[in-house]
Amino acid sequence: MMLFIKQLLILFFLFFSIDGYAKDKWFIKDITFSGLHKFSKKNICNYIKKYHGEKISFNSLNKVIYNLLQTGQFENIKVVKFKNNLIFKIKEQSGIYRINFSDGMVISNDVIKTLLNNNIKIGNSLNLYYLNSFKNILKKYYFSIGKYNVDIKSIFFIQSDKKVYFKILILERKSAVVNNINIFGNYAFSSNKIISLLRLYNRSNIWFFIDKKDYLIKKFNEDLKNIKNFYLQKGYIFFKFSKIHVVFSLDKKKVDVNIFLKEGSRYCISNLFFHGNVLSYYKKINSIIYSISKKHFDYNDILKLKKIIKNMFFCDGYPNVNVSIYFKKNIYNDNLDCYLYIYPNQRFILNKINFVGNKFSTNNFLHSKIKHKEGDWFNILLLIQGRKDLLETGFFKDVKLNFYNFNNESKKINAVYTIQENDIGNINLGFGYGMDSGINLNLNITRNHLFNTGSKFQLSILKDMSQTSGSLIFRYPFLNMFQNNLKGQLFYNYFKFNEIDSTYYQNKRYGLDTILGFLINEKNEFNIGIHYVHNNISNIESPFSIWRYFKSLKSNYKKYNTDDILMSFFWIFNNLHHENYNLFGNYTILSGKCTILGSDNHFNKIKLESREYFQFKFNKNFTLFARTYLGFGNSNNINEEFPFYENYHAGGIGSIRGFKFNSIGPKDIYYNKYSNFCIGKQFYKFCQSDISTGGNAIINTNLELIKKILLNDNYKLSVITASVFLDSTTVWNTHWINSLDSKLSHFSDYSNPYDIRISTGIALQWISPLGPLNFSYSYPLKYNDKDKIESFQFNIGKIW
Repeated sequence: MMLFIKQLLILFFLFFSIDGYAKDKWFIKDITFSGLHKFSKKNICNYIKKYHGEKISFNSLNKVIYNLLQTGQFENIKVVKFKNNLIFKIKEQSGIYRINFSDGMVISNDVIKTLLNNNIKIGNSLNLYYLNSFKNILKKYYFSIGKYNVDIKSIFFIQSDKKVYFKILILERKSAVVNNINIFGNYAFSSNKIISLLRLYNRSNIWFFIDKKDYLIKKFNEDLKNIKNFYLQKGYIFFKFSKIHVVFSLDKKKVDVNIFLKEGSRYCISNLFFHGNVLSYYKKINSIIYSISKKHFDYNDILKLKKIIKNMFFCDGYPNVNVSIYFKKNIYNDNLDCYLYIYPNQRFILNKINFVGNKFSTNNFLHSKIKHKEGDWFNILLLIQGRKDLLETGFFKDVKLNFYNFNNESKKINAVYTIQENDIGNINLGFGYGMDSGINLNLNITRNHLFNTGSKFQLSILKDMSQTSGSLIFRYPFLNMFQNNLKGQLFYNYFKFNEIDSTYYQNKRYGLDTILGFLINEKNEFNIGIHYVHNNISNIESPFSIWRYFKSLKSNYKKYNTDDILMSFFWIFNNLHHENYNLFGNYTILSGKCTILGSDNHFNKIKLESREYFQFKFNKNFTLFARTYLGFGNSNNINEEFPFYENYHAGGIGSIRGFKFNSIGPKDIYYNKYSNFCIGKQFYKFCQSDISTGGNAIINTNLELIKKILLNDNYKLSVITASVFLDSTTVWNTHWINSLDSKLSHFSDYSNPYDIRISTGIALQWISPLGPLNFSYSYPLKYNDKDKIESFQFNIGKIW
């Protein structure tokens, strides 16, 4: 409004600035300009060039000036007539040279720059109208995130060179907090029941994770939908909100929400009818709707019914089927009649499948992943599944699916997959540090989609203080399905067990793995494999457990070689889901292996690991994580010992925090002459060390309450998780015998599965620019006086 008045005043003064206004028109010989700096003379001439050398009227001149002012580039324009010349005296708007923002805002600078749009940016003239418009848009954005008491101010100063230094000051203050929620008009359900459906109102405070009840419009609208869906599912088909009343306190820090309901009556479905040109599908549809009738109305059942019917037609060549549902009260009773109107529309055939954007992937390979065959009835669901199957190969960043008619009159459709391929190979050099492994280096070379067949080649090398390892992996899909694959692996590992400055033993291990993997369905996978493993064990300092193992095999314990052939299986259940940086669902793996004919050892080993992520309905930023790990190994020959290098160990991050890495379990036994390894008093010819040799059985549990924290760090969204945890474990040896020697030596009973360790504490994980950082501080609740306690633990890694 102010801008419009300003323009009228300019036009008013203009009327008195030009002499000769009594004339209706006058001849223009020349036009000159003064005051132009940024705006070019050529651009202004575009508005008035048609009058140059011709007669111009007063109304035409007013229109020219009005159009120039509308550009927003000028603060004032005066026109003076001198003889047959026009002189434009122009005052330009000041140009924006720099824009700064307040520091530490909830909204990132990127979001603010987006809201500024193209009207307010560096180089443009300062326009108060656009500035006020931006402030209103920014306020609406703050309202959407629950900040109703925000102050937005703009400060700018203009230098003599027409440069504007512009700063936006934002005082965010605290978000508006829900004070009370009141429900009116409810008779079928209590107010507490209805309020429990609202995520907006969360009354749980869990230790130091206090979730504030901020009033967010988006969340409130979702809560209203939840209430309506709840009533619809219970049979209240005519439910509605009669009024929503939101009252802010004077300081806009608190909100009272009043929700007025009109429940209506509860109905059952009396009859279910369907209409349309679907005579050939009568039996199928009738069998589907039979299970719905004679029940209380459930809106989810109706939506499910509609989806099932549409999918049936989608799969049979009808991509444009319409299904409408209407309800009508039955005149003979108080129930509802449900009417389904089904319009299949045109039926199509899939003419051809085309691929666009593939450079490395051949059309034959891509066609092999699409289950829909050309020439069949058009099945949109099968084509959508084909897109998912292509993405699951891991070879593509994105796959888009589009359709177009073969021609306008034909009943044929072509499908087009637009492919965006990933890099077919990469080389990663990694550096990391662990409190137990020390500095580690790793090299990873990957080549995907080898020979355009979906094959994968990977070379990995790792070096740290205790081991040097490498593997060469080749994976090949077979049976024309990527989900079924054959994997071969050559591996080498040189493991040197170090404890302080003493060497326990060394093991050079290499072999070959061959695994066949079968995808049973979307959640279940089964693998079976054959393995060859060679172990070369040396530099042994006569620990009793190793000596006993070698004695059972009648071998020289100073140096030992084994060649084993094993058969293995893996069953994997995976229904994990990622949603807004949250993880929920279950991942379970059951695996086992055993030696077969031709092996030096004779043993079997089985383990079960299950990870469960529970998501809280009242707040999705909280996740309850539960992990169970069970393992057991045994010798198949009663006269042989279970190999000590196959034992289970516990301790450290990933197992039980608060204890040193792999330090929990039965300790090794030495003769007293190896006094460097002995701890405590030496009562007999044997002594106990503080080196864990592990056990053939283990139970490990982890329970963790995780809180997600989102940080905005210079335009990048960082995710930090803070948690409280409770870890427990026990490792034991089922073949340990409490002999007279062990009693005289005062050894612990290592066959006792109840020798449990428990720890609790807090943990922090940050996916930083340096890689994943894990920190934990633990307090052991149950431990042994010979355990190695390590309260603070961390792990850091980086990949370039």
